[in-house]
Amino acid sequence: MKIFQAFFVGSIVMLILECGCNHGNPDESFASNTNPYFPLKMGNTWIYSSRWEPSDSLTIKVIGYSWQKGRWYAEVDEQFTRSGITLLRWHSFWTYGDSGRVLKYDDLNYVGKWNKSVYYDTQAKGESTWDLNSTNAMYVKMMGRFDSLSSHGTTYRDCLAYFVDGVGGERVERLARGVGMIGMGPFELVYHDLK
Repeated sequence: MKIFQAFFVGSIVMLILECGCNHGNPDESFASNTNPYFPLKMGNTWIYSSRWEPSDSLTIKVIGYSWQKGRWYAEVDEQFTRSGITLLRWHSFWTYGDSGRVLKYDDLNYVGKWNKSVYYDTQAKGESTWDLNSTNAMYVKMMGRFDSLSSHGTTYRDCLAYFVDGVGGERVERLARGVGMIGMGPFELVYHDLK
């Protein structure tokens, strides 16, 4: 009985300690440790339109924060729609790593492992390649840095481009400083609202 009581009391103490832990304010965490190529503030929204099928759109929005495996992740809602009807909706989790890295965890597409999957490395040199630590054979390759790139008729300055081989096939993803992702495969940025 004493063993059970000790276990029970120990479990309650651990629960109280875990619930009472102050992990800080996620808004402050993302504001102080930001990546200008991938802003993760609450409410940031990007809407993309497909070059191939104009009725297809992709909406990405930061909807909250989640404490996972010792760090804050931005919870991102992603929706694919055709002719205004949502066909697919999922959540992914993004955070900042060290030295310009952006980490992603997405259990729908089996992308990544918590705290280990570098999706974008904004400090990568040349044509660096890295594995996504995924259950699928996936990798990302830095294609280069560009003074400017265009997306849906708008020219963006100070851009990065990556080749991604993963779920959904091969595609090029483009980021612009101060904006975020401006293109992904056939999808081009048509609207963004950054907080």
